[in-house]
Amino acid sequence: MREDCAVEECGMKTVPLFDIDPGFVIPDVLHMRIRIVNRLIDGLVADVEDRDNRDKVLNIGSKGAHLDTLVCAINSCGVRFAVWKDERKGRNFTSLPGDACERVLKMLPGKLRGVIQPETEEKTIQLWELLSKNPGSL
Repeated sequence: MREDCAVEECGMKTVPLFDIDPGFVIPDVLHMRIRIVNRLIDGLVADVEDRDNRDKVLNIGSKGAHLDTLVCAINSCGVRFAVWKDERKGRNFTSLPGDACERVLKMLPGKLRGVIQPETEEKTIQLWELLSKNPGSL
């Protein structure tokens, strides 16, 4: 590992303080899964916000209800979810705990039709379905 650090490989910039054999490392799968699901939800929220903004430009009277529809779809999975405007970050949403992530991962793919942008809808639903059927792939 120290040799890799000397030639700047393996993502290390400095020499580690002590060596830990990879066989002794146990990844925190639950928190990795939570982070991945939250990133997927972040992508969905950004997608429907783009769709709402495009609808507002094309149809001046449009209220942009796709974000509300997504929030309702996630809430219908039996979890509490909300999106709000934050002064510093712009947009923020509820971070789901582990059991809620599992529930959303299993139930949400079937509820995404007509909510997200039609151009990316099929691939997005396929990704969510793949991850819900194969949670070990997270």
